[in-house]
Amino acid sequence: MRHQRRTDRGFAVVLLALGMVVLLGATTVAVDLGSRYSQAAKIQRSADAAALAAVTMLPSGMSAAIAEARQVAARNGFVHGQDGVIVEVTQPTVGGLPSTDSLRVRIEDAALPVYFGSMFGGTDHVARVATAEYVSAVALGSPRNHLGTGDLMGNSGAGGDMAQVVDRTRSQTAALRENFWLAVNGPCSSKENGDR
Repeated sequence: MRHQRRTDRGFAVVLLALGMVVLLGATTVAVDLGSRYSQAAKIQRSADAAALAAVTMLPSGMSAAIAEARQVAARNGFVHGQDGVIVEVTQPTVGGLPSTDSLRVRIEDAALPVYFGSMFGGTDHVARVATAEYVSAVALGSPRNHLGTGDLMGNSGAGGDMAQVVDRTRSQTAALRENFWLAVNGPCSSKENGDR
């Protein structure tokens, strides 16, 4: 029995050393993956901002859009051509042809630092993509110098704010009321009186 106790000495030190290796490995994975996730989210936000800013420059030309995307990415910490960062601005293809109203921004960081994992390798690589679409302005308001839809003359026929429209296909004249744009009414006034 005494002989068996002597051979068990130092067993706790071996278990502690193995436990430390496992703990160091778990710390490496947690810190490096957390850092990678955080940096990937930052790259995605920068790509989104760059795409949204650059797509507004598309009417001025693709070169203006590329310059704007790279400028916004640089303001967010990703300067094209520095420290392994690539900011790529392209127009996505639709049916094999480039889309004229969409823009894709891809930010790639090929030199993402790793902390505990640096003993196994030097850097990591992360890339994120954002796409934005330019939508033209929509015309609002009446084409006439017109305020409200109330009939100032009290007529239901032509006059007041009625417009004479000639239907060229049938050679008829019809009085059409404008669509509602604005009316100013008090709590006790007739609602059909418009801005009067």
